[in-house]
Amino acid sequence: MKKIASAIITVLMVITAAFSFAGCKVSNTQKPDGDVKPDDNKEASVFLNVGVLQRASEKNLMQTWINAFQKLHPEVSITISKQYSSMDALIGYKTANALPDICWTAGDQHAEYSDPKNMGYFRDLSDETVFEGSAKFFSGFYDELIDTTHINSEDNGIWFVPRDYNKLVIYYNKTVFKQMGIDMPTDDWTWEKFTDTCDKLVAGANGVKCKKAIEWRNWAPVHYTMVKNFGADYINDSGRFIFDSAEGKACYEWYQNWVNGVALTGQGGTFGSYSNKSAATPAAAMMIDTYANLSDYATRAEMNNWELDVAAFPNFVQEGGSEGFAGVGCSGYAITTTCTDETKLKWAWEFLKYCMSLKGYNEVAELGVLCPALKSMRTMGEWLNYDVGGTVINYNAYVSESTQGLDVNFQGRLKSTTNQGHLVTGALGFWNNANSASWNSAIADFKEYYESSTGIR
Repeated sequence: MKKIASAIITVLMVITAAFSFAGCKVSNTQKPDGDVKPDDNKEASVFLNVGVLQRASEKNLMQTWINAFQKLHPEVSITISKQYSSMDALIGYKTANALPDICWTAGDQHAEYSDPKNMGYFRDLSDETVFEGSAKFFSGFYDELIDTTHINSEDNGIWFVPRDYNKLVIYYNKTVFKQMGIDMPTDDWTWEKFTDTCDKLVAGANGVKCKKAIEWRNWAPVHYTMVKNFGADYINDSGRFIFDSAEGKACYEWYQNWVNGVALTGQGGTFGSYSNKSAATPAAAMMIDTYANLSDYATRAEMNNWELDVAAFPNFVQEGGSEGFAGVGCSGYAITTTCTDETKLKWAWEFLKYCMSLKGYNEVAELGVLCPALKSMRTMGEWLNYDVGGTVINYNAYVSESTQGLDVNFQGRLKSTTNQGHLVTGALGFWNNANSASWNSAIADFKEYYESSTGIR
């Protein structure tokens, strides 16, 4: 328990990074230059406010959508009224009666804000009496993303519109692979092929040798992906702790041995500057992330004179022969319960349907920050034509079906949003101790922390 507790401070420092899998790590250093300026609708009779995450790229994304929508509907004026660094800010807005009509939300953080028995800030968009055509509209989204829109295991509501499909992928330094004469990763690569590639990168060839093969992110979605790939789980359908299993132990010991042998651990912020074309000992040649940081990596690669590419997360084939898992997250936009006017509700709904449509996604494709949440856009749309400084990227990697998409949220099995937080915090503390604690010690601390915090035994 002491080791878990000592790790909590570290966990709290990185908790935002862990949640960023839901999409708040959207970043863009190439396009556009500066903010997108708002267009005025002088003939407007309907006025809506939107709250977004406090990043230039987030504001640019939303403002691009707003400008395009207002040109189609001059009777509607939409303004970005709030920018916030975390969803906690919504509490203050609600208290001050200043909650926007539409709010950005993270898929793995929305439940307590959505839950009518808790904060009750968001509307249930599955209510066809208010949001006409919602069933047909939401049928077009990836199933893993719809799973994140529910509050808990007994809920069928849809509390926000998902906007992005953030599946784990492997970015890699193509220049290093070429220099060493190592086969390039492909979307159908197996776990065995992946580990063999890692061994070759650290062994070196042709005068080039990587210090480590990959940056293995100390990140909740990555941890949970491997837990599931080893056939384990943190909790069962009743929320009881079940990670103290042979499969859980195998995953932990693999992490201690394999990860420490060929991988760096970190938060993903340094991959872009790992090497340049002439470096004989790059720190690492691969990195785990999602589409959201593509433009950052492309820019860094161009600056440091190496070529970037991406492959699907390797397939850790399960015992029964089925595909392995790769975590998927998303963020999106909710309509708030303070938006009560029928006309405003109608237009808020129309606006979000527009944003997450083929036309809406194509409007923002040049920003290079979104992999569309619609299944129909798996192989179509302008997002596939995004120019990353002349680098041709394997866009199929982001939507590859070589692995099963894994919903990395836990509201499906934990009714309490507080308990969801305890599980995520405990798990991060557990993995932070992996380099210093034995399995018996680490699992005892994790179990005690989880059970004492949640009361679920």
